[in-house]
Amino acid sequence: MAMEQKRAPGAGENTAPPARLLLETSAGIIGLALLLFIPAGTLRWLAGWAYLALYAVWAYAGVLLLGRHSPELLVKRFLAVEPPCNNWDKFFFILFAPLIMTLIIICSSQTEVDRDFLSYSGAVSGFIGLACSYALFTVSLLNNNFAAPYVGLQAGQRPCDRGPYAVIRHPMYLALICFFGCTPAALGSFAGFAPGALLALLVAARTAAEDRFLLKNLPGYSGYAARVRYRLVPGVW
Repeated sequence: MAMEQKRAPGAGENTAPPARLLLETSAGIIGLALLLFIPAGTLRWLAGWAYLALYAVWAYAGVLLLGRHSPELLVKRFLAVEPPCNNWDKFFFILFAPLIMTLIIICSSQTEVDRDFLSYSGAVSGFIGLACSYALFTVSLLNNNFAAPYVGLQAGQRPCDRGPYAVIRHPMYLALICFFGCTPAALGSFAGFAPGALLALLVAARTAAEDRFLLKNLPGYSGYAARVRYRLVPGVW
């Protein structure tokens, strides 16, 4: 996702997000609530409510911030999404949503946090990690004016080297991997680490595929990759 597009005039104006997008965000929060509490079989689950509240705050704040900072990207990312143009990207999205749902359902139905006092410290660490992953994702999105959900090229694109993109080439993917690793810890589910690890591997594979695509097709990306050597983790990969 290390691409940038020149901002159109007026992109920084205070533009309210479309009501449709706010409704879709609300529907997503309701859907997450169902995935959390139906498998859990109870509403008396503090970690579940905290997880839902953190997601809701991030989702609404992200929409409002993006609507103010870059309304054209808000439309491109959420309302006028272009279909994937690569088979590997299509395959990624076929697996992505079902695996996320599986992760939440397993974590909700197999929570151990009420049985093991030590898992409370793990839950606190998990929520801190979730907050950091949400923050990194949002900051990356606000710094990259071409952070479309699918891999592809459009006129005017160039490598983005602002903010976290000055340190690693795919900070949004790092945020996703942290999210998948921290969700089982936050919800107190040891069983959830299996689908979390599978999702992290899937995102890492997409990172490698996208990086190859950009090196081949995006002008200036090879020079950017020479300056910013690491894709996800500085000093590692």
